[in-house]
Amino acid sequence: MTGALGAWLATKEGFAPNTAWLIGVCLACAVLIGIGLGIHAPWGARVSNLARADAIAGDSVSPELAKAMRSPMEKAANRLMTASLLVLTYLMIVKPG
Repeated sequence: MTGALGAWLATKEGFAPNTAWLIGVCLACAVLIGIGLGIHAPWGARVSNLARADAIAGDSVSPELAKAMRSPMEKAANRLMTASLLVLTYLMIVKPG
């Protein structure tokens, strides 16, 4: 819905849909959605389930939960999301090209 609204507003403001910065914004949004659904959501569910199991068992943080919390994939995904948000913000403010 956000993408459709953005496309509508961009064309309403006179920007061609094939403008380079609009394509870049769409790609950055796709990266954000892909990372959110493909990496963050499954990681969050796993960490939540492990934490719940630790709480029910009355344990402190288990080694498995500690390992999941230090996931290198999650750290890389966070960095890529940050970069994508910065690119998206830049493109939407500057509108190069």
